[in-house]
Amino acid sequence: RSTLLRWIMKKSRPAGLVAVSLSCLCNISMEKGGVNNIIAESGLLVRAMEMMDDFDDSTEVQRCGCLFLASYSRGKGKMRANQVVEAGGIEAIVYCLDTFSDDAEVVAAALGALRNINHPANHSCSVSDVIDHLLKALKNHNDEE
Repeated sequence: RSTLLRWIMKKSRPAGLVAVSLSCLCNISMEKGGVNNIIAESGLLVRAMEMMDDFDDSTEVQRCGCLFLASYSRGKGKMRANQVVEAGGIEAIVYCLDTFSDDAEVVAAALGALRNINHPANHSCSVSDVIDHLLKALKNHNDEE
């Protein structure tokens, strides 16, 4: 695990490898046994947010990033959700809903993350702000099944 952590923490990677890294984090975060504590304590959650910010124009990075946020924030009461919020997760999700509103996979991943975070009240985005972004994104997918 330590080799993987060091590899992900490096900053200069192409978008494709960043997307795979986020996908890997998503899968790892589903494991039992304190893995999510390692993710939080090692700075990987913050690094994941940085990767999403570094590749803000990459559909695949944003989709994988939202899938990771959804996976990581699942379970453990509000502890993980609050960690995601503190790391800037709500803002990243809202960015994805706005910027990639025409991409059903990114919107679905962002909504999954938002669902698992369950929108704690103590952050910069109000519930009505999130709903406005959500409705805007969903308008682009009225005819899809």
